[in-house]
Amino acid sequence: MIDHLRNFNQGRFDIVTGSAQSGKSNKLITLINSFLGDKHELNNNLLVIKHPYDDKETASNISSFKKRSINAIECETADELADMINENITHIVVSGIHLFDKNIIDLCNELVMSNRIIVASGINLTYEGKPYGSMAELMAIADKYEIMVARCGFCDKYNAYRTQRIIENGKEKFQPRCLVHYEFKGRPDYNPHLINQEPSLEAIVGPMFSGKTDLLHTRYNQIINKDRVTIFKWIGDNRYSNDQVVSHNKDGIPSIDITNTNDIKNYLKKNKQINSIMIDEVQFIKGSYELVKELLYKGYRIILTGLKRDFRREPFGYPDSEISKILTLATEITNMYASCYRCKHPATETQRIIMENGIWRPASFNDPIVLVGSEESYKAACRLHHKMKDAPTNRYSNRFNKIKI
Repeated sequence: MIDHLRNFNQGRFDIVTGSAQSGKSNKLITLINSFLGDKHELNNNLLVIKHPYDDKETASNISSFKKRSINAIECETADELADMINENITHIVVSGIHLFDKNIIDLCNELVMSNRIIVASGINLTYEGKPYGSMAELMAIADKYEIMVARCGFCDKYNAYRTQRIIENGKEKFQPRCLVHYEFKGRPDYNPHLINQEPSLEAIVGPMFSGKTDLLHTRYNQIINKDRVTIFKWIGDNRYSNDQVVSHNKDGIPSIDITNTNDIKNYLKKNKQINSIMIDEVQFIKGSYELVKELLYKGYRIILTGLKRDFRREPFGYPDSEISKILTLATEITNMYASCYRCKHPATETQRIIMENGIWRPASFNDPIVLVGSEESYKAACRLHHKMKDAPTNRYSNRFNKIKI
């Protein structure tokens, strides 16, 4: 996918995720081999890490179902991993990142800020359908995503985005399952009106001014039966219109204002012909994770937009970020970039600005998270030019030398 016309020459965090048997390890091995070249010999710039509980049968190796493997160093805490990174390391590959402790979030953040490249694989959801470990927060701070797909082990018809735990002859097995045939405790009943379609969830995320709403417009225009799709918008976002989703370019499409998730549920009960829904700025809607999860497993096709990170560069709503958890449910994540207001480099961040005595200054870490606004309050920024007052110290702050770009 073409992310931006300009080169992305700052640090980056890529996540490869998906169900069991979806080819995550094979993807990592391919990426490592492409980095090493024909000799396939590890060099001083690359660190390959594997959590020891990520496939216990292949110690000190990342191995795939296709019988490919590559050497890896085992470690099980973020601190152990941090100790291995010296001034020569520019690229870090991590297999089984979902198994690391919570400090892995701070470590990945600091490594990216030092202009290093991280590529990590991890399982997005447990077999119970819950975000696995720190995967929700890690997905919120990531820059690129690849959701790997297997074939459903039950129907062999649909793509498998989930992992099903099965007990056969007293032995535990894990099988890829599609959204239709995946079972978990408390799963809602499938909506009989949607029985002939495969459910899906596309999350369109990125900083402000990155074109998320424009892409939502495109997705809407691609739907032929407009009477079967509805767009919902948080009532507090009335910057441009009360009854339309309007982009920063002032293009609008009809929408329904909502105050809470019950508004969406009640609308769908009354309009049973709807099989697809769109939600703009989902990060503002309290209870959105449980709603999206329920509607997805009822069979709806869902497309939503949202800010995955706030102006502090933290998962929006942290420590209980709903949009982070929504990312673990997605069958597709489309990450958008803006252009930095200073250097025009691809912008990954939203810069909050405050006017004081006629002079603009960066917002403080302690300022309110929610402030609906546009150019008068926000700008898009790359990590180099993103500024914030009173920012707390990262556990790994200033531990790593900054790679020259």
